[in-house]
Amino acid sequence: MDDGEKIDRRTFIEKAGFYSFWLTLAASVAGVVKFLMPDVFDEPSTSFRLGKPEEFTKDGGTRLEDKNLMIFKDPEGLYAISAICTHLGCIVGETPAGFACPCHGSRFDKQGIVAGGPAPRNLPWFKIYLSPEGYLMVDTAATVTIGEKFKI
Repeated sequence: MDDGEKIDRRTFIEKAGFYSFWLTLAASVAGVVKFLMPDVFDEPSTSFRLGKPEEFTKDGGTRLEDKNLMIFKDPEGLYAISAICTHLGCIVGETPAGFACPCHGSRFDKQGIVAGGPAPRNLPWFKIYLSPEGYLMVDTAATVTIGEKFKI
């Protein structure tokens, strides 16, 4: 079309409708394709590195605030307990008797077993394993039975 050429209103509306239809259809198809093929590579890993085994020589506990996790070491081994209350997902705090949820009063013993309150389940324990590179790793997608500790 030359710069000087004019189109009438009817042709303009037809072309605008035609291109709008195809643009809307393309956007819809792109949305469906994105839904059917999610970005699995964008999901964060459920495993993360704790450190080398020789870094865990003293008995005691460490709270990992960014992971909502508590790591403990005793003479029997190393274990990881979730810091997320099983009632409504609040972050539990440590008490002399174990753990307590500040939101609704659930209480857990030092093993994460429900001792009172509305929490329906014990605090989950997560798998600790040794990576091929020699690092201690925690997998928050893999739970273990309460009392199962990683031997260092």
